[in-house]
Amino acid sequence: MSSKKNYIKRKNRKSQISNCKYCGKKFLLYYSRKKNGQKYCSHACGCLSRTKKIPLMCKNCGKEFQTVPSAIKLRNPSFCSRKCSQMFSRTGEWINCLSCGLRIYKKRGRKNMKYCSIACRNKLAYKKRRTISCRFCGELTTNYWGNNMCNKCAKMRTKYGLSVENITKLYPYIQKKQCQICLEIKKDKNRRAVNIDHDHETGEVRGIVCNICNVLLSHYEKLRKTVSSDSYWPFLEDYLKNPPAQKIIKENPILHKKSPVK
Repeated sequence: MSSKKNYIKRKNRKSQISNCKYCGKKFLLYYSRKKNGQKYCSHACGCLSRTKKIPLMCKNCGKEFQTVPSAIKLRNPSFCSRKCSQMFSRTGEWINCLSCGLRIYKKRGRKNMKYCSIACRNKLAYKKRRTISCRFCGELTTNYWGNNMCNKCAKMRTKYGLSVENITKLYPYIQKKQCQICLEIKKDKNRRAVNIDHDHETGEVRGIVCNICNVLLSHYEKLRKTVSSDSYWPFLEDYLKNPPAQKIIKENPILHKKSPVK
């Protein structure tokens, strides 16, 4: 009897007409499929509804973006990109660099942040420094040491161990740009025309030489230790035995000398 009753119930169940939620087309919805929750007329409409993008507004930039319905169910997106979500969650403030005016983000913990980079910070620091004219070369510069000396002249004092009086005696010869070996006056303005030659063992300043003669000297000093090459370059031998710089600064000797290499 129970089987007959179930059969009658199934027979009385009628299918109904429903509208597709994607395309709006009417289709026949069977009772069995209604129980499973059919909403679309076909499998194609069901797939298209899942992939159809829904327009949303970004909370940070206000830009319109599109997303899939399944993504809304999972995470409820409110931003168009990861960058916008990170910008929205920031707790700091936007400031302008004091040097170049570039807009930069200042974190909440960095209270002393005022510049976009170390280069901008140093540039502003050099602007605040007063300009001086070097007492030896007369160059206007902000890069200076004590005693109103530019960095180039100060290097002569520290590297070669020259006193201020010795630099004043040697500087006219450096300014003239005349090599004390080949006696040629250099007219090169862009590059360093002449060099201060010194003994690497004792630290004694020997003279002012050009770049070519400086290289020649280094090769000659190596040959001098192995071969007696006096006959090849006698002018170099005279220069090494009687250094011109020592004649100029005879009255004011060098302050300190390096210890000779053993």
